[in-house]
Amino acid sequence: MAPSTTISEDASSTEVKSAGDLVGNTPGAQSEKPLDELFLVAKGVAGLGGYLNMGIDLAFHSSTHEPALYNLEITGLWGRTTTMHLRKGAQQKGKCIASCTFYKFSPDTDLEIQEGSSTMTRVGHNDHYWVAEGINFTWKYTPQVPGKQSTFVDSDWKLTNRDSGEVHAVYVANPGNSKHRGQVQFRRSLGLDWEKAVLLTLGAVVERVRQKQARRGSILVGMMAY
Repeated sequence: MAPSTTISEDASSTEVKSAGDLVGNTPGAQSEKPLDELFLVAKGVAGLGGYLNMGIDLAFHSSTHEPALYNLEITGLWGRTTTMHLRKGAQQKGKCIASCTFYKFSPDTDLEIQEGSSTMTRVGHNDHYWVAEGINFTWKYTPQVPGKQSTFVDSDWKLTNRDSGEVHAVYVANPGNSKHRGQVQFRRSLGLDWEKAVLLTLGAVVERVRQKQARRGSILVGMMAY
């Protein structure tokens, strides 16, 4: 596991230890276009297998009609831990460019990005703290008014710089659709490798929330899968 993360009660004084600064420059990365807006789509087994979350993966698309730019392979849904591998392209045959592992009832998610490792930690019920490029980030959840549609302006999740308050990305969830999970919008990029770290951490947050909801909604799933 990655080094433990110490969280003080005062979020402004929180220190998250990172080994090697998560993100580095990848050879050839300059040929890739910066990310803007992406759709997060679930793909996997339909029917009972899909309901019990056997083999459901996630993918990021620039358009729902185009092949995926990145896919997140999810394994270990029936065990104590869940592992997610981020790969470029629509298939699971490419080289893993980032990964994470979390224990279902632990607040920590171990991250492996390029040559660095770190820990993303849940603080309270929903906020997730992590570090990249020497900057403290938070995936922060904003409760929505029941019946109101979330938008990029009034999003469900914001990726913020904990020190400056600047918003780097936002995510709008689509809870009523089991396939089209939501959309992420980048507002300021710190580089392509950083963007991949954002996709990985967002995928982990979304999957953690889904598993938590599944445990609450199904005794069978709660006993068998989680």
